[in-house]
Amino acid sequence: MDAMVAILDQFQRLYDDLHHTVYAQVTTAIELSAEQKDKIAAAYAQRVGAQKVILDSQVDPTIIGGVVVQSAGMILDGSLKTKINKLRRQLLS
Repeated sequence: MDAMVAILDQFQRLYDDLHHTVYAQVTTAIELSAEQKDKIAAAYAQRVGAQKVILDSQVDPTIIGGVVVQSAGMILDGSLKTKINKLRRQLLS
């Protein structure tokens, strides 16, 4: 049974590679509408050269605003929390 799970996982990876499908986790401060999710998926697909992006949406109010996208070891952090922290470090140095 363990081998079956591994085979299915590998098949899914090969299928996704063939069809240029990418999975990404999106974190926002508020719940996204379906239209917003579609726009984020389309923009991310264009950025990474994918034909399809499947988003897993998560809400985290501590990021204050903006969007954080995580996929395949890459993080695109456009959150206000990160921008404020960068500005704070620049002002203090």
